Amino acid sequence: MSINSLTIHPITTSIFYEKQLLFVKFKVFLLLISQKHASFCEKQRLIRMRPSAETTIKNRITEHGPGWCFTPMHFSDLGSDASIRKALSQLEKQKFIRRLARGLYDYPKKHNTLGVIPPDLNEVARAIAEKDGVLIQPAGAHAANLVGLSTQVPGRVIFLTEAASKKVKIGNQEIIFKKTTKKN
Repeated sequence: MSINSLTIHPITTSIFYEKQLLFVKFKVFLLLISQKHASFCEKQRLIRMRPSAETTIKNRITEHGPGWCFTPMHFSDLGSDASIRKALSQLEKQKFIRRLARGLYDYPKKHNTLGVIPPDLNEVARAIAEKDGVLIQPAGAHAANLVGLSTQVPGRVIFLTEAASKKVKIGNQEIIFKKTTKKN
């Protein structure tokens, strides 16, 4: 039997080509699925590699150093309000930060002999003013002590502000914000 004597039936040829075309289509389909799966896996890996809000907040706090007073507003660029508050709550539970009042925290200074040092009330007042978006100015005995006119350390720290008057108690000390108007 020679090659020339073989006759190829047209129906058999078309079935063969259809099967081959189907096989090629199936390979392309598998390739597309594998690429999408790889893309999905790559996206999942990228999502997992992004640091958590807690880690990012902790890094920012350590950058500022011990003694820094802050509010959740200082981290508004890092995520939603709920995720920031949850992260701050977790850091407080770990005793990494200290909650001074509602929505007010600090990264406490630690002393070898004295332990944890109370927060600087000037820093606390600054954080409150930043949160409220107002200007403040020390007044009374506190202002005299800051300038060096008095050695008396006041128990009540008074600041003049444009905002509403309020009192904030931090430990056994009190910060008083008194409403005043701007003078030219």
